[in-house]
Amino acid sequence: MHDHNHDHDHHHEHEHSHEHTHGHGHSHDHEHEHAHSHDHDHDTEHGHTHEHNAGAGGDMGGAAEYRIRIGRWRDHNREHQHTLEEWSVKAREAGLTATADAMTRAADLLGRSVDELDIALQNLD
Repeated sequence: MHDHNHDHDHHHEHEHSHEHTHGHGHSHDHEHEHAHSHDHDHDTEHGHTHEHNAGAGGDMGGAAEYRIRIGRWRDHNREHQHTLEEWSVKAREAGLTATADAMTRAADLLGRSVDELDIALQNLD
């Protein structure tokens, strides 16, 4: 469970690439564009923020917006799946078997969510 602080009040468009480091031990290089008709960040206990964007065209709507959003959610879940898999191995090596087992199950659930989001994307075609 995450404690979230919400900030809602700006509108902007830009393209950028950046690297950010998560508090859970790895970093990601991202290259993407943002167009915001609604934007807010969640300050989360796991050390990075989540941004919710309307998509590349602002108030685009329709299947194109769904493709963008679902693709981002799928990729985000896949990143967390891989992180959980990595850390479950570390937990197991540290003798935290029950914790490792729970983390492995959580990673499996995220993998299933990635599969379902892939199906959602296919259904847009």
